[in-house]
Amino acid sequence: MRLLGWIFTLIIIIFGVAFSALNATTVNINYLLGKQDLPLSVIILISFAVGIILSILILGTKIISLTAKNKWLASKLKKTEDHINHLEAP
Repeated sequence: MRLLGWIFTLIIIIFGVAFSALNATTVNINYLLGKQDLPLSVIILISFAVGIILSILILGTKIISLTAKNKWLASKLKKTEDHINHLEAP
């Protein structure tokens, strides 16, 4: 299984190098504070990384809220089960 991970990593690296080689042309980027010339592959990589980070932040807040709701529902269920057990006890 470990060998499969190494092979997968090597394939990803090879595709990354090929992608960079195919997209080596320089592109002029104008942003609010200035401008800069960067290779197209770097711009695509930065855009991809920013997208991943934003997705993690958005999904992270959703996961935190769902975890809190899950804990609240679990405590409510426990109280309800205790109440039912108390009513059934002789």
